[in-house]
Amino acid sequence: MAAEIVIEDLALGRALLGVSLTLARGERFAVYGSSGRVLAELLTGVREPDHGVLRIEGGAALVATEPALFDRLTCREQLTAFAALHRRPAPDLLAAVGLTECANIREDRLNPAQRRRLGLACALVTEPGLLVLDADPAGLWPLLDSLPQTVLFTTEDPAAAARADRVALLGHGRLLAVDRPETLVEALDAERRLLAPEAVGATLADVLRHLGGREAAP
Repeated sequence: MAAEIVIEDLALGRALLGVSLTLARGERFAVYGSSGRVLAELLTGVREPDHGVLRIEGGAALVATEPALFDRLTCREQLTAFAALHRRPAPDLLAAVGLTECANIREDRLNPAQRRRLGLACALVTEPGLLVLDADPAGLWPLLDSLPQTVLFTTEDPAAAARADRVALLGHGRLLAVDRPETLVEALDAERRLLAPEAVGATLADVLRHLGGREAAP
């Protein structure tokens, strides 16, 4: 289930200073900057904001780089345990995350990539409207592309951010820019060529540095 997500004036100390965003249903949205993880924790209820409003249809689920799994349970048992925790029937999600052959393997015998896929399966148990990743999707992209959920991921890698439908740049706790990655690149490219027609084409990394340096200054 995809959802529209509305974030209004969300704040937490100096880490997040009144951020407002709207995510479209099914959108793949990147948050670039050191405050990205704080936003992820607020969206998933790990931390409480000082103020602000969150409207997330269907709720949000965290897909952590290091998922919190039940000790020594197999993949199938993990899903059964998560379903029982949320008072839901045990889902058959292992095929959806490419872990069918690992159904009877304990979590402590999985490699990091398999553990992250199992974490994604556990997050899907509640059928959330929003999946929140606390790091780059990396090997999860093929799986996420097949899901209807809206996806927000945090990153400090411009190349990963460039794969999103839109990217938000956070600097010093403030929202500096939000747009399609190619639109941000084209805008900086045009600005540079006005000053130096022979300038090398801009990249998203250049955009993030440019806006962060210019906009985030006190």
